Amino acid sequence: MRPASLVLSLCALVAFAVSLPRDADAQGRPGRDQVCVYEHADYGGWEACYGVGEAVRDLGNARNQISSVRIFGRAEITLFEHPNFQGRQLVIDNSVTNLPRGWNDETDSLRVDSPSFGERRRGERREDRVCVYQHVGFRGNSRCFDAGDEVYDLREIGWNDGISSIRTFGGTRVAVFEDAGFQGQRLIVEQDIADLTQVGAGGRGNWNDRISSLRVGGDRWDRGRR
Repeated sequence: MRPASLVLSLCALVAFAVSLPRDADAQGRPGRDQVCVYEHADYGGWEACYGVGEAVRDLGNARNQISSVRIFGRAEITLFEHPNFQGRQLVIDNSVTNLPRGWNDETDSLRVDSPSFGERRRGERREDRVCVYQHVGFRGNSRCFDAGDEVYDLREIGWNDGISSIRTFGGTRVAVFEDAGFQGQRLIVEQDIADLTQVGAGGRGNWNDRISSLRVGGDRWDRGRR
């Protein structure tokens, strides 16, 4: 092979390697628990990957630029609206090709953890909390609330009429409402519901994608509160 042809061949190989999807490298690390975030939907644009235990207090130049998230292994990521883990937060434990309304290009800080929330460690009591999920079977995007939390209007956090399953931890229960402002039909949830399509709404269909406000309480919560 002539020297000039050899140089051209090497250049072509380099160009091919550079053109590979950037997440191919992440997929090629078996056993690596990590989360990768992307600038655009469908894992496009720049990519940044973080292992379990890593946290970024301020994304700096990458603020308000995350549009999709990919999970590798056993990991979950919490996105925060503001730097220093402040403001609204969204917990994601499954890959998301396009962040929900209210979260696209809205992240200023983040934290990556193992998805062990709700598992009881020896000698410890599970934390009191309620988590809601985008899809049935506790799948898709998720959001968790502590005992005492209230959301007057789920539209403000991008979750209006978007809840399909609910999981309770510890001694919590949650009152969910059909309308904003804790109005309309009410459902008290005291245990996991994997599929809200199976829960009737008083002759008006079911509770899937129907919740617009909620209140979370602990062991002494007044069940009759409106």
